[in-house]
Amino acid sequence: MKRRDKQAYSRRNALAKGIEFFAVAGAGLALSGSARAQASKMSQKVAGYQGTPKDGHHCSICAHFQAPHSCNIVEGNIDPNGWCRLYSPKVSY
Repeated sequence: MKRRDKQAYSRRNALAKGIEFFAVAGAGLALSGSARAQASKMSQKVAGYQGTPKDGHHCSICAHFQAPHSCNIVEGNIDPNGWCRLYSPKVSY
């Protein structure tokens, strides 16, 4: 019977340590998420960004635009009237 108690304890202990590990790892990822997102943004030059619209398309109606002057995938200050090659119209249902 002692052997069984020892095994149950070690399983519980391992499970508790595993949960603790994943909780700490998850918190670390959550904290570094914004820094990682910023680092993975494309430069305006690579995206072909320009401060003027093109063919009636502009950033303020793009799915990637974040008001007032930001973009999910292009770094830097983004003009709502600007445009880049990654333009994708917002989908409305």
